[in-house]
Amino acid sequence: MNTDNSNKNKPLPSVPDAQSEPGKHDEPRLERKKDVMPKGNFDPSGKDRPHRNLSPKAALRLQIEALLQRREAAPPEVWKALGDEAVSLLVELVDETTLPDAIRQRVVATLGQLNAPQAVDRLGRLLTDRTEKAIDRTYAAHALGQIGGGQAVPWLGRAIVDKDPMVRLQVTRAFTRIKSPDTLPYLLTLSRDANAEVARVADGELQQSYREQLPEQYLRAPEAPEKGTDETRSPAPEKKR
Repeated sequence: MNTDNSNKNKPLPSVPDAQSEPGKHDEPRLERKKDVMPKGNFDPSGKDRPHRNLSPKAALRLQIEALLQRREAAPPEVWKALGDEAVSLLVELVDETTLPDAIRQRVVATLGQLNAPQAVDRLGRLLTDRTEKAIDRTYAAHALGQIGGGQAVPWLGRAIVDKDPMVRLQVTRAFTRIKSPDTLPYLLTLSRDANAEVARVADGELQQSYREQLPEQYLRAPEAPEKGTDETRSPAPEKKR
């Protein structure tokens, strides 16, 4: 029986075989193997997949970026669990102007929530840099008010002449949180601000917290109770029957 060995090495045609069943080709069937499940349990948090090629600082930054991109802000206890190094990295991120606006604003807001005194100078430079957006300067003023302390007051004081009333209003509110005699001269200036809301908030803080220290020209008579309050309400006359 003669066989033609020359056809053994020929590639099989990639066209349907006329003698094969409908819808089938004459390619050889692939060997099927059983599915193999990976060993161990999969943890979607990523704890079981350490970044082997990254330094600890780079790996920590990835964790921080993941937290910043969450739809809802991470609570302070989550940040504190990451340690002081995480707060230091957040402080560095304040100067990264290439970050998306929402992420950078969350960085600033987080530093305020954490009461991070090491962030005061970075936030102060952001607040007083007029090339920064007004909304970013407003976030910085709010964060400085949350952190408080004597170191924050001079930075806030430089911003009382900011051209944007939104920034000046947040600076004024920051002074009302800090409750320091060092804020008195700044509040006196803000009480005469061209923006009515800024002036109202500043004057209210002066009358409430620093009344005994105010110059006479700034004193206002205590406001009388509104009509209809318990102090002024008189008994209603009885109806005639």
